Amino acid sequence: MNCFNKFKRKVGRRLLRKIILVVSEGSKTEPNYFLSFDGNGETYRLVFEKPRYGTDRLVQHAIDVVKANKKNGLNYDQVWCVFDKDDFSKQQFNRAIKLAESRGIKCAYSNESFELWFLLHFKFNQAAWTRDDYEKELKKILKRHGGYEKNRSDMYELLNSTQVQAIRNAKKLDRIYKNKLPADKNPYTSVYKLVETLNKLSR
Repeated sequence: MNCFNKFKRKVGRRLLRKIILVVSEGSKTEPNYFLSFDGNGETYRLVFEKPRYGTDRLVQHAIDVVKANKKNGLNYDQVWCVFDKDDFSKQQFNRAIKLAESRGIKCAYSNESFELWFLLHFKFNQAAWTRDDYEKELKKILKRHGGYEKNRSDMYELLNSTQVQAIRNAKKLDRIYKNKLPADKNPYTSVYKLVETLNKLSR
């Protein structure tokens, strides 16, 4: 929770870069993907925190980081929490998202796992699969590209050409589960919202 002095804005630059804090339970898969976006380092700067917590503890960590750095003069333009439902209880999952929203923190969550977002680049899926199911399917689909391994570092480059399709498929799930609580949306991912945000900032 140190002050990130190197991310402070400097007057006189062509643009005052947006500083976005992303707190993620994943230590490699999610950071590898989001840090590969074209605008990172140019029109905005992503700052990752990887506490390896799940759900409400992760959201609380984000709140603590924002509070601590604000005292040191660093204010984030946006704060996002990226996490999966996995085996956490429905109560924990819903509580985490509610807590985040009450503090102005955005959530890019997936039920059941982040790999759903990757799969939506290739096809629409409305089956409530496990993380293992998603990974097996991705290995089949990506066989000619070396298969799928967790923490693969080139996923953004591999998927970028079909990102529009993934967003469209994710929004279709959004419409289907519109009136349900987060934990009851399965499968579902709101990762597309962070993706759209980064795309807009990179223009």
